[in-house]
Amino acid sequence: YKKNGSLFSYYYCPKMAREGVSACDTGYTRVDDIDDRFLQELKKIKLSPDSIELEENVSYVDTGKMRTDLKKTTDSIRNLMNALSGSADSAAAKYIIAELEALEAVLEKKLRTAEQRNRRAAVSAETKEFVYHRICNLLDNMDSMSYTEINELIRSIVKSCVFDGDHLDVTF
Repeated sequence: YKKNGSLFSYYYCPKMAREGVSACDTGYTRVDDIDDRFLQELKKIKLSPDSIELEENVSYVDTGKMRTDLKKTTDSIRNLMNALSGSADSAAAKYIIAELEALEAVLEKKLRTAEQRNRRAAVSAETKEFVYHRICNLLDNMDSMSYTEINELIRSIVKSCVFDGDHLDVTF
């Protein structure tokens, strides 16, 4: 809005605008204040890339031990099944073989799930690196960029930016 010939810009909660202060009491916050806090967050990230918070932050799982355990279990199952093969017609042998096969299936599923998680973790690491380079590019070249270029760059990496009245939480 304009006051005494000066233009002022504020961020506000849309929920507050629709439902009133009882729904959200963050009030109005000057754009300059939020922008400064946002830039401070980006500068912190530039100094400490590990502080990047992704929408989905996935860590690696050590599948080596899982593979070893699966191989040992599979070998044990094969040995036990060979030992039971002489009495394969007995109800106990059929039950034991079925249980061992089910255990093997569970272990294989856990290994596949862990491998899937590791693929997501690799993508997460690549995303963090991409975001970090974009942040560095923005901070290093901000003075020579237009408002539109800055805005597009930020929109390409920021998933959400939430201000609760005290803290600014940026997720990439």
